[in-house]
Amino acid sequence: MLALLDRLLFLPIVHLADKAVGVFLDPKKIAKRLRSIAPAEQINQSVGFAVAALSLSIFLYATAFWLLGVSGPEEFYFWAFNLILIFAVSLITGATTSMLRLAPFAWTSALTIYSFTASTLIGAVVLFGASFGIWLVSYYGLAPLPKLSVGAWADHEVWSDVAMNIYFQCLRADNYLYSLLYAGMGGPFEGLIFPVGELSYLIPAAYLLAVTAVFRLIIAVELRRSWVPALAAAAVALGTGVLILYSTVEYGQYLHVTSNCGHQSIEDALVKSGESQASYLVQLWRKEIGVENNGVTLEKVEREKKTVVLYFLLDPNHFASDKEGDEFEGRIRGRIGEYCKSEWGSYWRQVKLSEVWIVRYRNSDVLKRYIVSSDQCRG
Repeated sequence: MLALLDRLLFLPIVHLADKAVGVFLDPKKIAKRLRSIAPAEQINQSVGFAVAALSLSIFLYATAFWLLGVSGPEEFYFWAFNLILIFAVSLITGATTSMLRLAPFAWTSALTIYSFTASTLIGAVVLFGASFGIWLVSYYGLAPLPKLSVGAWADHEVWSDVAMNIYFQCLRADNYLYSLLYAGMGGPFEGLIFPVGELSYLIPAAYLLAVTAVFRLIIAVELRRSWVPALAAAAVALGTGVLILYSTVEYGQYLHVTSNCGHQSIEDALVKSGESQASYLVQLWRKEIGVENNGVTLEKVEREKKTVVLYFLLDPNHFASDKEGDEFEGRIRGRIGEYCKSEWGSYWRQVKLSEVWIVRYRNSDVLKRYIVSSDQCRG
């Protein structure tokens, strides 16, 4: 069984990895081997390598996204974009060098396919390794999973990321072209907070690595003026990437002007962040239910949209005098002061989060109601 598994799985992966690494460490060997076979076979071999490399890359990326908790429909668009990009760049590069009579179409296209698929595979391996390490740290409780949460605690920067995330979701709604471009530019990583979200830079890094590989593969062959076709192919590949990036930015600007997503995303972010933060606070307060603290016991907590409602039981026997009994009201006044002046209070006011404290005195029907909201901050 192990021998069969070794033959069907491990050996092909090792052989594939050896080829991918060879594109960068031994470009002359691959370029000369392709040069020595027929044009149709050049394309066949490069496509065969691409299918194997991209299949493994898809598995590694999917696993990495799952480990990071950001797997979703964007993955389909991500790979659709990359497949279109790889083969489009290969065709454009091959056609350009062929029309300028610098290098054969099939050979240049095949080398471009090798370069981009090998770079994609290496990027997938790096991403998988980084994601697995982050997942291990999270699994053992050393740090939380760095997934963007609309309930992030009093963090204006994270809230801004939430608003942008909702904005991009709005732009992608029923717009398959922008969904394709957004995902291809690293959209799935938008669900991660800094610094883990910076893993998205693996995508442009892999692209630049591929452009470098195209140049090295072509110039490695001992042809007269080999640097000319190599430079031309690399320039075309790089220019295509820059053009796609520029077009995506311009298209995004067009959608920003012609859609209502800018205003809507801010409103949605305020609602979602406020409600999620309220739910988070309810979970924290529930841990304190039934615990007496200096004559004050939390009886119940609930959420009403973006308002946290707290029910307290106050034991008057705990306090020696009415003056000391006012300490609880002093705590509430202090809470209102912090709400109006502190950094976390600024965030709460921004997402329109409020609290209501309902106090009941033991052996009495007397109820007092205190509100902690932005209305108390006026004046």
